[in-house]
Amino acid sequence: ITYGEKQLTLVLTSGHPVAHCPLCLSSSQRIHSRYSRKVADLPWADKRVLMHLTVRRFFCDLADCKRNVFCERLHPAIAAYARKTTRLAHYLQNLALQLGGERTALLLELLNIHLVSADTLLNLSRKVAIATASAPKIVGIDEWAIRKGQTYATILVDLQTHRPIDLLPDAKLETVESWFKEHPGIAIVSRDRDTTFAEAARKGAPSAIQIADWWHLLQNLGDALKRMLEMNAGGLHATAVAMTDIEKQEKEKNREQALQKQMVVQEEPVGKSQVLHKQVKELYSEGWSMRKIAKHLQISRQTVKRYSLLEKVPKKRYSQASTRRLLTNEQIVYLAKRWAEGDVNAKQLWKELKQEGYQGAPASIYRAVAYFPPRASAPIDEEMLKKAIPPVSARSAMWLMMKGKEKLSDRKQQLLAFLLTHHEQARMAYPIAQQFIDMVKNRKAAELDTWLIQAKESGIAQLRQFAGGVQRDYQAVHAALSMEWSNGQVEGQINRLKLIKRQGYGRAKLELLKKRVLYRLTKQAA
Repeated sequence: ITYGEKQLTLVLTSGHPVAHCPLCLSSSQRIHSRYSRKVADLPWADKRVLMHLTVRRFFCDLADCKRNVFCERLHPAIAAYARKTTRLAHYLQNLALQLGGERTALLLELLNIHLVSADTLLNLSRKVAIATASAPKIVGIDEWAIRKGQTYATILVDLQTHRPIDLLPDAKLETVESWFKEHPGIAIVSRDRDTTFAEAARKGAPSAIQIADWWHLLQNLGDALKRMLEMNAGGLHATAVAMTDIEKQEKEKNREQALQKQMVVQEEPVGKSQVLHKQVKELYSEGWSMRKIAKHLQISRQTVKRYSLLEKVPKKRYSQASTRRLLTNEQIVYLAKRWAEGDVNAKQLWKELKQEGYQGAPASIYRAVAYFPPRASAPIDEEMLKKAIPPVSARSAMWLMMKGKEKLSDRKQQLLAFLLTHHEQARMAYPIAQQFIDMVKNRKAAELDTWLIQAKESGIAQLRQFAGGVQRDYQAVHAALSMEWSNGQVEGQINRLKLIKRQGYGRAKLELLKKRVLYRLTKQAA
């Protein structure tokens, strides 16, 4: 045994008088020659362990054996031709499956394990067999992008154990159907609204109950509302105009309140720093040492020294990053009015707004006036100025209709009220949408039939289309409103899968990625 600064070296020689041929298993005592091997093992006491083995070759005495000379086999922990012990190889495999090649190689340096390259670690990971999961009963299925917009694969998750159980190379009907046929006994399948997975589950697991995912149901409703709002942009513009008038009134009110506050002389509020500064000055004037003051007030000595030298604590400077720099509707109306007058340019308009407190850059003014019509000598009226106000975006209006009023701020509640006043279809669709959201969140499956009738009779084409899709997938939607299972766990596993894929630095092919995603099953196999 040789002790080094970082390494422990063991020089070993096999002394067993008899060796057995690995091919014919006959015993032999005749030694042919000797050679040296180096085998690394797990570290001991923060030292690398390296074994220098003197291994013997023997003659095989069986005449019919194809081997004339063979090498003696050592302990099962040292495999033939291996440069690492079995337990070290398993240790490295598990680390590589969890962390990947590059990160594991960096970690091994800290653990003082014999240097192993990232390529070697990946090769060790590829040798691990993937275990087959026990027969799942409740399965979640979804697709994920190998290359977004080009190539998609499929992930399957056991919703009871919260573990992924398989990755399929594509999202085709035949592939998914054959997987279901290879795994009989599945009772429940949770999926999104994709018809491919629905058809594959119907053919591959005909006795399984299909459940439509809650989140995708709400997403489909939101898409229908957005299409409806986009079809009537006039209502969105009228909403923005009404909100602009309210903002103008609030701004005037805030100006009046600010003027009143300026007229009233108020004492400056005393903060914690001012109190500490006063205490430090008093104690220092009484002859206390800085160390004693710091211990008494439980502050650092540097703070005590700084406060003792200052006559007054300076005010804190707050960052201006949080100030609003987007143009308000009122400011856009002002720009349109000044632009139509024809005697100013964009730079001058920016200077005028800056005097009013605008914090944005001139570029925002240039972008705004680029959409204004050419200057005209015709008189300016209110209708022309209102046309310059941008409408509320359909996406923003859709989220106002999807969220409950109790979750909206006062301003957004006001905006929602204007939307329901000026947008006729939004006013008709809002109670129907809220009823569906309440059904999904509170599992009110008994109200589904009534809701379908209301949606179809609402007179809104987009809601009728959405209701028609729900009707075609009635059994899965009804199960989603009456059972606890959903695809939320699957979406979480897809996020984990994407993280592992990015950590592969472009080398995470499907087979290796599958072993890392199914790490727990792979660990059992190893």
